[in-house]
Amino acid sequence: MNKSILWTIAALIMVACGNKTGQASDADSTAMDSTVTDSVVVAAADEKHSPDYVRQRIDSIYSPYKNPKYDKVGMRLMKPRGDFDAMYCSMRYKNLLQKAEAMAGEDDIVLDYDHWTNSQDDNNFTCQVGKIGSMTDSTAVVQVKAKNGGKPYDILLSLIFERGDWYVDDFLPIDGGESEKAYFQRYISEAPINKIKEFYRTCVYGGEIPTEDMLNSYCTKKLIKKLKDDYDYEGEGFAIWDFTTPEVDSKGTEVKDVKALGNNKYKVITDDPNATCIITIVVDNGIRFDDVVNIAK
Repeated sequence: MNKSILWTIAALIMVACGNKTGQASDADSTAMDSTVTDSVVVAAADEKHSPDYVRQRIDSIYSPYKNPKYDKVGMRLMKPRGDFDAMYCSMRYKNLLQKAEAMAGEDDIVLDYDHWTNSQDDNNFTCQVGKIGSMTDSTAVVQVKAKNGGKPYDILLSLIFERGDWYVDDFLPIDGGESEKAYFQRYISEAPINKIKEFYRTCVYGGEIPTEDMLNSYCTKKLIKKLKDDYDYEGEGFAIWDFTTPEVDSKGTEVKDVKALGNNKYKVITDDPNATCIITIVVDNGIRFDDVVNIAK
């Protein structure tokens, strides 16, 4: 008898003996369930990468703006912008914003408007999803056609697909200017430098003797203690000359440049060659100076 026929007969006998009920075995059921589940997951993923789904997603995000609820005195009930950011923005967007806001602390405001409406106040805000462009498996750009106080304008959202759905990864400029993420990166880079320049302008070269309250806005408690300890005159005071020339009176009048050195260290160059310092900062609810070393001695 042909060997292939024998093998076929043997296989049929094994199947019949192994499952006399005529029902699928547990192993077969598991394999079938797995196949069906995988197919559903793939189908769902494909659906989420369609322009129609992206429109629905953005429309859902803006639903509280388009269908506002009001309290008894006519004030709109709305979640804070930060709640919307937490729910609908990408991880890398939120990380950048969090870093910028940590540097700002209570001393500054990173965003003084609602980027979801691109306005400080929304007066009868309405919107609808417009064009969807540059769509790939992981990114898309969505136009939101908005109207606020009767004035029409566009909002551009850069989306990224992560965590199984679409999230806003950036708020793009309409006029070719700076996107929000670019602004955050610039803020993170410039904020310590601006803080140092402001400190020298007000506390070092300002002509006013700094008080502890003034120093609290710029220095950590550790550095304030050091400035107290270095003050070698009668009474209480602060050795502000630690930021210029500890051993001789500084001839400087202004900061010429501040250079980032990495590891939270900044080199301060003034118009006095003897007053070059390195300031170490920390970020904790704002930027504070934690140490200062004169390197021109």
